[in-house]
Amino acid sequence: MMRKGIISIILCFFLFSAIYPTDNAVIIVTKPIENSVWKVGQTMRIAWRTEGEPKLPVKLYLKYVNGPVLYRIGGCGYSINSSLGSTGNILWKIPLNLFKNMKPQNPLSRIKKVCIRVRTCDNSLIGDSRSFIIKPFIIKVPKKN
Repeated sequence: MMRKGIISIILCFFLFSAIYPTDNAVIIVTKPIENSVWKVGQTMRIAWRTEGEPKLPVKLYLKYVNGPVLYRIGGCGYSINSSLGSTGNILWKIPLNLFKNMKPQNPLSRIKKVCIRVRTCDNSLIGDSRSFIIKPFIIKVPKKN
């Protein structure tokens, strides 16, 4: 009877450590690369990997560097592919209306450094990409003479 109890405790320990993050687990966002320039309307790859962590579903955000979240890219539907490689990636089409609710109205003043945040759905791990820029879609209207 004592033997079954010990086996149960060991099994619970391994199941718990397979589901919940370890102290040294991290998410590393590998794409976009630092200082790259993306444009509204383009389709770009976002990629990440984990170290010291089993596969967990993640959610993705676009946020200002050292600032608030600007846009939610996706909910908990993006999973890390395998427990061996622990990698994930998506193609994201940058919405044309990404900057529509921002102030001031001058589109050129909207060019800010941003980053991609990858967060596990249980909020136990967060990883941010290096900073990059998204340029707004600008329609140039010729001046009338």
